[in-house]
Amino acid sequence: MVEMGRLKIKEGGEWRYVGSGPATPVLSVFLPAGSAAPSTTSPCGVAVRTIQATNQVVMDVLPFAASPDQFAEWAFDMPTNWDGGAITAQCYFTIPSGTLTLNSTVIFQIAGLAFGDGETMNGTMGTAQSAIYTLSNTTHLTDMLFTNETSLIDIGGTPAGGKYVVIRVNRDAHGTFTGIAHLIAVKIFYTTTGWSE
Repeated sequence: MVEMGRLKIKEGGEWRYVGSGPATPVLSVFLPAGSAAPSTTSPCGVAVRTIQATNQVVMDVLPFAASPDQFAEWAFDMPTNWDGGAITAQCYFTIPSGTLTLNSTVIFQIAGLAFGDGETMNGTMGTAQSAIYTLSNTTHLTDMLFTNETSLIDIGGTPAGGKYVVIRVNRDAHGTFTGIAHLIAVKIFYTTTGWSE
């Protein structure tokens, strides 16, 4: 929005004037479950369409069992204004059924690989980082749940703006919640060379 002749944006839940915050803009890419593919080795369940009983809200989800680790992947072109630096990520998920144990945890891990024209697609993923949610006394079945934001994730390969990127997500069996978790989406945050792509 424009206020008093200055551009004002919402970032991290707070409004700020452009030019008054971080020198490097942080933008995001939203990766819905319906656009992912279960990995060939140790895959999660295939995407399924769920419907909320009362108001018929439709959501595509990826089912992840608690153990062993299960994986899914997204593949896409990163925006050209990505500076190639480390990213962070946050997972959106829900718990469809079962007993909610207070203070138990659901842990997802996120890693990535980048490559471009003439480069190998068989590179090594960067080190995965964890996105964690701890169940509380306000957690209910079929709620939308947000994990914390991960630590910095270094992307493997040759990260740069406009490169093809594969994001791999797994549910970590070290989490203490033993029921199924339905992953709804992954949101990645990246630093840029400027606001325009």
